[in-house]
Amino acid sequence: MKRLLIKYLIVVICCILFANCSKDEDLSYVRLISTEAQVSALADSVIVRIEWSRSQWKISPEGSNFITRLSVTTGGSAGTSNSFTDVTVYLDYNLTSASRNQNIVVTNISTGETIKITIEQNTAALVSMTLNPTVTYQKITGFGGMLDPVSWVGASNQITLAEIEKMYSQTGLGYNIIRMMVYPDSTTWNTDIAVAKKAQDLGAIVFASPWTPPTNMTGTRTSTFDATETTKYLLPEYYQAYAAHLKAFVDYTASNGLNLFAISVQNEPDMNWCSFTPAEIYNFVKIYGRQLGNVKTIAAESFHFDWAYTDPLLNSTETVNNFYIVGGHIYGGGINDYPLARQKGKEVWITEHLWNDETSGYDWLWAPSLQKFAKEINDCMEANYNAYVWWYLKRYYSMIADTDTRSTVAVGETTKRGYILSHYAKYATGRTRIGTTLQDADLLATAYSGVNDLTVIIINNKTTPVILQVASPSAISIASAVETDATKNMQSIATTLSSDKKSVNVALTAQSIVSLKLTLQ
Repeated sequence: MKRLLIKYLIVVICCILFANCSKDEDLSYVRLISTEAQVSALADSVIVRIEWSRSQWKISPEGSNFITRLSVTTGGSAGTSNSFTDVTVYLDYNLTSASRNQNIVVTNISTGETIKITIEQNTAALVSMTLNPTVTYQKITGFGGMLDPVSWVGASNQITLAEIEKMYSQTGLGYNIIRMMVYPDSTTWNTDIAVAKKAQDLGAIVFASPWTPPTNMTGTRTSTFDATETTKYLLPEYYQAYAAHLKAFVDYTASNGLNLFAISVQNEPDMNWCSFTPAEIYNFVKIYGRQLGNVKTIAAESFHFDWAYTDPLLNSTETVNNFYIVGGHIYGGGINDYPLARQKGKEVWITEHLWNDETSGYDWLWAPSLQKFAKEINDCMEANYNAYVWWYLKRYYSMIADTDTRSTVAVGETTKRGYILSHYAKYATGRTRIGTTLQDADLLATAYSGVNDLTVIIINNKTTPVILQVASPSAISIASAVETDATKNMQSIATTLSSDKKSVNVALTAQSIVSLKLTLQ
């Protein structure tokens, strides 16, 4: 009897459950699990779950505020029971000093009933940065790279005029310095002139560097850098002829419409292209530094930016006025302020560097490019350098891609490094670097003063976003910003101006570089 009662109860319970299930299957509804959602100021999205059964629905933001878009706007089905849909709600960062709310309305299309969910976006802690235009540093001459010499890279990888337009126009990447090679054979001097002249026509400064004098002017000797090797060197009896060779190049380019801004005595005299000792550089500049044509002279483009090549030139009255630019490369030499050069009124240019390490992954991808390349330019600015010039402009690890299979974009397209350099070219060139105070030591930033504006270039290498508040001593009329990160390229982003017009907030995406421009009242 007891067993029969238990069986009876089981049957009754199953019938009740079946009846309820059948009832739920027949229900028509649209509902939300929650009617409110709280998110952080730096949240870029939140998910809203809509539960529905045998109903169609639509969803939309109420009014306009910080919700930018929804992943879906309609859903449901009259023929489907007990289902759900997750809707991603995309948000702007909250750059204001107060929390804010915005509603999302879900409408049951069948019944017309509506449900609202409120998204509440909190405020965020601000990282403060103060600009001080009364503290001034160096004037920024500009940024650019090396014109790939066709004799080295071949015709298929030579920079085209359209690619020069892309890099050197103000509507493009905005570079303004281009370096070219002085070939030892004068019969090849016309090879790269058209490309260099195109850059000049777009407003670029063009300078030239020789890798070696003509062969007849050189001898060989044991390398001072590697005793197992020999190196070419300029024979002293040919110093005058070499100076005439460089001047002839300057004159030749001018006769073809290319007016060089500067010419170097020798590319990397401390390497084996053609070696010069510091004393030999000194002796050449002493006599011939001002005899290279209607251009400014660069010395000494040392591979390691070895001051042993330039200190004697700067410290001597016989040579200090015979050159204009202290040039150097930073392959292993480090980035250091050069007070003596500044004291003597010389501009300091990085005339070559590159990163192309692939031992632990391609370092020209986004994150390592930000960590190494962007940081290097920032550090060069902080070291009071006036110009930064990269190696080949067109290469898989450079500004635009070549045909190499390691390129991350199509041939001729701008790489992430190309956009990083553009941030500096467009927001620092022609301006004077100014003082700043930055609250967060993990951010890198430099600031510049223009005619009636201030600009800031900020690198956020952190894996979290940051809201930066930049304070200006003068009232701001307009604030604008662009950002490059793993997915964006110089894309305009939002800024919020304070009520007193003395500060502006801008959000820095994780692992990004942002350029900010403040037009003053």
